[in-house]
Amino acid sequence: MHLRLLWLLFSGLLLCSSSKGDDAKFFQHRILPILDQTCFECHEPGLSKGDVEFLSDEEVAAIQYNRSEWRSVAAQLMNRTMPPPDKEQPGEEDRMEVVEWIEDYLRRTACDLGPYAGKVTSRRLNRLEYDLTIRDLLGVDLGFSDSLPMESGGGEGFDNNGETLFLQPMLMERFVEAAQQIADYAVVSPRQDLRFERDSLIGNPKLSKAGQSVSAYAPAYLEMKYRVEVRVKTDPGVEGAIAYVIKVDEQPVKHVKFGAKDTGEKGVDRAIDLKLVRGTHAITITAKKDSVPFQVERIRVHQWEPDWKEEQRAAHVGFLGVEPGMVPEKPKEAAAKILRDFLPKAFRRPASDTEVKKYLTLYDRAAERNDPWEERMKLVLKGILVSPEFLFRIERSPASEEIQPVTDHELAARLSYFLWSSMPDEELRDLAKAGKLQNDEVLSAQVERMILDPKSLTFSRTFVGQWLGTKDVGGRIAPITNELQETYTVDIAGDMREEPVRLFHHLVQKGRPLTDLIHSDYTFMTKRLAKFLDLKGRDSLKDNSFRYLKFHEGRRGGVLGMASVLAATSHYKETSAVLRGAWVFDTLIGSPVPPPPPNVPPLGGKKQDGKILTEKERLELHRDDVSCKSCHELIDPIGFGLQNFDYLGRWRETLDKKPIETAGRLPTGETFSSPAEMRKVLAESRREEFLRHITRQMMGYALGRGIDDRDDCTITQLVNRVETKNLSATELVKGIVLSVPFRNRQIVEVPEEKAEKP
Repeated sequence: MHLRLLWLLFSGLLLCSSSKGDDAKFFQHRILPILDQTCFECHEPGLSKGDVEFLSDEEVAAIQYNRSEWRSVAAQLMNRTMPPPDKEQPGEEDRMEVVEWIEDYLRRTACDLGPYAGKVTSRRLNRLEYDLTIRDLLGVDLGFSDSLPMESGGGEGFDNNGETLFLQPMLMERFVEAAQQIADYAVVSPRQDLRFERDSLIGNPKLSKAGQSVSAYAPAYLEMKYRVEVRVKTDPGVEGAIAYVIKVDEQPVKHVKFGAKDTGEKGVDRAIDLKLVRGTHAITITAKKDSVPFQVERIRVHQWEPDWKEEQRAAHVGFLGVEPGMVPEKPKEAAAKILRDFLPKAFRRPASDTEVKKYLTLYDRAAERNDPWEERMKLVLKGILVSPEFLFRIERSPASEEIQPVTDHELAARLSYFLWSSMPDEELRDLAKAGKLQNDEVLSAQVERMILDPKSLTFSRTFVGQWLGTKDVGGRIAPITNELQETYTVDIAGDMREEPVRLFHHLVQKGRPLTDLIHSDYTFMTKRLAKFLDLKGRDSLKDNSFRYLKFHEGRRGGVLGMASVLAATSHYKETSAVLRGAWVFDTLIGSPVPPPPPNVPPLGGKKQDGKILTEKERLELHRDDVSCKSCHELIDPIGFGLQNFDYLGRWRETLDKKPIETAGRLPTGETFSSPAEMRKVLAESRREEFLRHITRQMMGYALGRGIDDRDDCTITQLVNRVETKNLSATELVKGIVLSVPFRNRQIVEVPEEKAEKP
């Protein structure tokens, strides 16, 4: 026995009557001896396997700086996944005493280090935020996110995390292209009809020798079809043919030849229709060698009639304040007025006179080129849409290490991008301008208003799809294949993705208990999905809109009875009890099982001694390996409790022609005999873990940053709030918005090393 353990045990004998209220003594002389006896071999300080060095915290105060690791210690002990089965195990009373003390200590001391706001980095709008901000800013919905690269999840796994939202040069190029396309769509340019008469052409319009040319430079303000007309004539009585080439940007686009006598006094027009991209184009007429001398009278470039949509007209009026085709009497003054109104919306904060003047220089640049008024305003708009103030959510840096409130405008942006993934609306902007948004009652009222707005469905969809991992069902997960497309269609897959979203959205809007996500007797369903799943009561669904559906048979309930979750935790055409059980602990309640040990033996084959084995029988043999036993005893019962559902979430009674056994027992002693009982066990026995996990996830999503140990105080306060408010999902959203981290900022120093901690 190592010297440290001898000393701890000896000290424990001297203080065997110490009170649990004396945390320092109880930790030193009761908790550490138990952990040292069973954990020291693998977690000796300085030699720990996997850098899990919680035993280096020899003083109870050090736990404050390592809270997540100690919470993991309690979870692993409670789940019986640690110590490994082949190592010495603590007695059951000792095990639960350590678990209960750690959990109690972490709860009681969550706020001992004082409030913590954390640092939210300036971050780029992600793909979805960009699309929705353009929609709400200009009234156009163009879906540019489809052409932008996918963002990777960071922090708590969400794609709005500031640490992952970089702006690479290639992405900036795409934003520049998108800004031009948006400006072209949102501002209705006047129809272009440019006429370059003989005297305005570049070069001598009289072409008497082969190779001689004359040109006109024509700006194209829209990428679309244009007609280029060329009028030429020659002297009366000239015999022969006129022959020339029409070139656009030095590229031949049409060869023309006709009799000179056909020109007449006014000349002859020849035209070509072609698509021109945005920009200035050189239209050149070059004489061919077999041509008689001729003169270019005129080059005309005019665009076809655009097919403007009502959405574009509305966007034009919304941005410029006038109907298409109308130009203000004082164009530049009108531009300045538009900028003073538009910049605060685009930048999500007040704009200075200096910024207005900055963007007016773009107006002046276009005016110097004699661009139409609409084109001048397009250049201004494009400059705004590629500016850091628009593309990034920028907050001012704290002036000191003290916690400081964000400005009302920054708070409005935090709130709108949390619940709408878009810019603040007029009501939020007005409250921010009046300095009222930091008021608790005002802020609470705004949360209630915003979650009832249809735009809040975006929050439910992005949060749930990324948290549960169901957003890719029908694509990367459970793909649509030819052999299934008659029954498992694109629409069915879309309904599967949407079902958990609609349930969660209902909880948030109606203040329903969060535990309904685990164990409920209802869902929201379309008629086609109910038919695909062969659900009872589907006759009450009249169409393919999502409607409330109550369950009566007890098979389904919560997300564990949803086809999207069951598909996301399966292999193709084959379920997996291991994947489903691990998903419950990792994704749903935030208590991930340890990774498989090195050289773990693979799951055995489907046959043994000529007998076809079920997955349950194969896993039972797998658990005979001592290195696999503890984890599989935790996750397998949950996974098998869901085996009545096939890989697409449809109910079945048999598997491999054998009745499906769903009864199970967790290492913590709880038993169940059906999916309904299993869900109830999880909702009751793992409620606090589930509440802490969904709180952590939602807080990470709301802040756009990773959650660390110093956020433990806020998470504990939020869980306590929810527990006193009937587990209301609405109260969790509201509590996050009212919390210290959401409303404040601070300079975050790098934590000291453990050796330097108390």
